[in-house]
Amino acid sequence: MTIIIAILTFGIMILVHELGHFLTAKWAGVKVNEFAIGMGPTILKFGKGETRYALRLFPIGGFVSMEGEDEESDDHRSFNRAAWWKRAVIMVAGAFMNILLGFVVSVILTCMGDRIASTTIAVFDENALSSQQLQVDDKIVAIDGFKVNVDMDLLFAMALNEHGVADVDVIRDGEKLSLANVQFPTYTDESTGRQSLSLDFYVYGMEKSFGRVMYQSAFRTGSIVKIVWVSIYQLVSGQFSLNDLSGPIGVTSEISSTVNNAIQTRDITPYLLLLCAFTINIGIMNLLPVPALDGGRLLFLIIEKIRGKRIDPKYEAYVNAAGLVLLLVLMAVVAVNDVGKLIGISG
Repeated sequence: MTIIIAILTFGIMILVHELGHFLTAKWAGVKVNEFAIGMGPTILKFGKGETRYALRLFPIGGFVSMEGEDEESDDHRSFNRAAWWKRAVIMVAGAFMNILLGFVVSVILTCMGDRIASTTIAVFDENALSSQQLQVDDKIVAIDGFKVNVDMDLLFAMALNEHGVADVDVIRDGEKLSLANVQFPTYTDESTGRQSLSLDFYVYGMEKSFGRVMYQSAFRTGSIVKIVWVSIYQLVSGQFSLNDLSGPIGVTSEISSTVNNAIQTRDITPYLLLLCAFTINIGIMNLLPVPALDGGRLLFLIIEKIRGKRIDPKYEAYVNAAGLVLLLVLMAVVAVNDVGKLIGISG
């Protein structure tokens, strides 16, 4: 049952993404030939009129096939005949919908809590290290230059720090103070060996209101977006390796484990947090300027706008095909890594 729920969850994230492309294509008057969830052989198809709706065998993605998207078409409703800005909207709509889903889940999470966490210190742990410089009622606004708007920013900034001390900006008695080398306790992640700072204080809770719920949810969503971008930078810069990546198998396994834990504890908060993080991650990753991804297609549109004419669809198709092959190879490598982790043969 947990595996089924995990696959359905992954499918929901894909469905929301493709629905963004589909709805904006319809809005722009572009002909949609197929709306598919999954990849590979078709196991179910239905629909009348111009659009075929399909469920495909492998639940690892989906697509919206638009007339004239990858080839020339004389149809007046083809993608290549739509206005430039409409095509750009269609390309980013999938990622937008994933991030919007993350925001909606964040709103649900915020509403589930009794109170909303602030970033103002309420009480320190016994023998707290940071109390040597921080004080009760200090409002933390930045850590190591990383702006802190909500509690998730605070936790993320602490997780990034491996030095045991941090530069902390606070609002104290209405004035902004910059405190250098504030010491915190540290912990080491056994799976990665990374050392991070640990909080040794608690923050005040705030009464819920519509404005506070929206503020908290929006900035929590933004915080996850920043986390994804920083993770991408760390991967590109070599701080993370391919072994740290997870594909559909790893994601499904992680969701399944979280669902199982939620059933046992009767607490769906960790599951919703995971859903929020994963759907935003899918949205951001799809905006990367990589051929075959939405970001790669958007890059071609930007080049078209600069040049004043469209790149030959034939060459664009070649580049996207090459990008798709590379992505499939990467997915295969990551899948092997995921399986290795599952059966305990990978470090």
